Amino acid sequence: MPAALAAALLLWVVALAGGAQMFILFPDRVAGFVLRGIGRLPHDLRPLFGLQLFFHLWLAAAVADKLSFGFPQLALAVRRSARIMQSLLLCMERPLTLAAPEAIDTCCVGEERNTLRAYLLLPMDLPGPFPTVIFRTPYGASPTQPTAVELAEHGFAVLVQDTRGRFSSEGEFLPVQHEREDGAATVEWVHKQPWCNGKVGVAGMSYVGMSAWAAIGTAGHRIDAALIVLSQSKVKTLVVDPNGAVSGEFMVRWFFLVFHVLGDGWRGFWRKLWTSYWSDTVGKALYHLPIRSMDQAILGRPLTHWQKAVDLVDDPQCPFWDNKDVLSDFSGATPPVMLLAGWYDLCKEGTLEDFRQAGERARLVILPIWHFGFWRAWPLLQNITLWMFQEHLEARAPPHCPLGRARVWASVLGEAPESFLPFADWPPPSVIRCYHLNGSELRLERGDLWQRSYRYNPADPTPNLGGPSFSVFNAGPEDQAEVEARMDVLVFTTGPLKEDLLVAGRVALELCAEVGSPSADFVGRLCVVSPGGKSVNLCEGLTRVRGPGEQRVAVDLGSVCCRFRAGHRVRLHVCSGAFPRWMRNLQTGEPVADATCMAAAWHAVGDGSVLRLPVIPDPPEAVEMLAGERWAWVAHPEKHHVRTIAFKGA
Repeated sequence: MPAALAAALLLWVVALAGGAQMFILFPDRVAGFVLRGIGRLPHDLRPLFGLQLFFHLWLAAAVADKLSFGFPQLALAVRRSARIMQSLLLCMERPLTLAAPEAIDTCCVGEERNTLRAYLLLPMDLPGPFPTVIFRTPYGASPTQPTAVELAEHGFAVLVQDTRGRFSSEGEFLPVQHEREDGAATVEWVHKQPWCNGKVGVAGMSYVGMSAWAAIGTAGHRIDAALIVLSQSKVKTLVVDPNGAVSGEFMVRWFFLVFHVLGDGWRGFWRKLWTSYWSDTVGKALYHLPIRSMDQAILGRPLTHWQKAVDLVDDPQCPFWDNKDVLSDFSGATPPVMLLAGWYDLCKEGTLEDFRQAGERARLVILPIWHFGFWRAWPLLQNITLWMFQEHLEARAPPHCPLGRARVWASVLGEAPESFLPFADWPPPSVIRCYHLNGSELRLERGDLWQRSYRYNPADPTPNLGGPSFSVFNAGPEDQAEVEARMDVLVFTTGPLKEDLLVAGRVALELCAEVGSPSADFVGRLCVVSPGGKSVNLCEGLTRVRGPGEQRVAVDLGSVCCRFRAGHRVRLHVCSGAFPRWMRNLQTGEPVADATCMAAAWHAVGDGSVLRLPVIPDPPEAVEMLAGERWAWVAHPEKHHVRTIAFKGA
């Protein structure tokens, strides 16, 4: 079996290498074949196809590098050919060289002088020193990390470091606690290395982005540029929203990933993932009560970090979070920073707040993606990363880069995913349009007296379909028919719009509510309804209130940029749950962390409730971010001739 597997891998590598070599020899013909295939796919499937092919080429290069079978030149040829093809798929400049990775020890941190270990990727056969980009990750440093490889092949030194206590690095991993200290130490260490030319950048996505913010918070004066994707500089608001929403799904899934699936590094990774999937460990944990002992449902044992962290759900001033919340307070020097957000990402509002605090040197791109859906914008993510560091670490203007024309680029929901609107700031100037809730309608004028009620039962919580969820499968834009059919969801809809309506900014909902329990949640969700009747979610928010009794409830639905086309309709959901995105409110009024009793209750909303939409009366002209001959085939491959994308002169 091992021999057969090795033979199959060899044939697979040779086949891909042969295809890549055909591209080098006959670029127009091979590119034409690829383009015709992509052009026949539905628009939504094109990124998936490109990512699959990209992954196969990446894997072929990695396998060839490990199993060169005594022919190192073959491995180099496969890697070079694969990278040429990957550049085509990612719509990037042709790489200058290959990346040469090396496992190294970096700085020592903490009182115990723990050594942080990393992979250093240098451009092969290019003279140094180089501008350097740092990634610090708790998920396992890898010499084949795609963005790191891409940067190294374009002339950057790249350090991919395991954070303290993770994988190869020494010490104890305490989430977020040591990232400011360790980030500053790493930046200083890099500045002293002979392969660094004194220009240093930091980058990362999700927790890796938080590590980048931590380095900025303590060593911003030593950092020349930063690129942070789907992340934020404040940690507590990811756990408990300022309006009271508890992000139970994020907490459970992240602790499950870090302390169970990756608890022993990569050892037993697939076995743990497989057994946990079939036993539905996460699904059962999400329903577990009380919250304080959820760690035992996830891991089978108490976890000190969890026990102390969950105090936050009842005490916003919980001392455990004193040195774990603010990674960068923007009081010191902040380098030029590029922030990439997603309309359906759970870090969206945190990213927008970081943009507001970072000042004039910050730029913002908002993509139509969610946390685990970053692959849908992979070519654009990779290009923006390269553009950012070329501009600020190499001091040269990247070709075909439109980012300098505006500080903010917002993708438009309801448009092609490559369509962006340029704004000078966020939120852009707007005119507030008020829609009054009336019966089951949204009206521009206030109507007659009315009231509607519903019964929320935390034993059968109202689910979320898609949205800003920390889930691989249940996130992003989804058909809301199943939710709208429930008896515990109130739906309000306009008539068909007579003209296009561009909504860009923060959406607000004010409810005149009657609360039927000691504690209750009110969820508002904005949707767009097509002429065919399909309802798709756009943005949502939750506010927790004390009851019972009548009160006005303000629900912040968050930010959005959507073009409602003529003939489409605006729709609003009002309910009391979005599980598991937000933890169930048990409605008893007990302390949240230790509550186990549940109570169903009736809630009502009535006359005086208003939905406020920020409308852009004179929107700027949309721009295709991947414009230019070299990139045009990604957006519209069926419209472009093959020869326009050949790498001539690259």
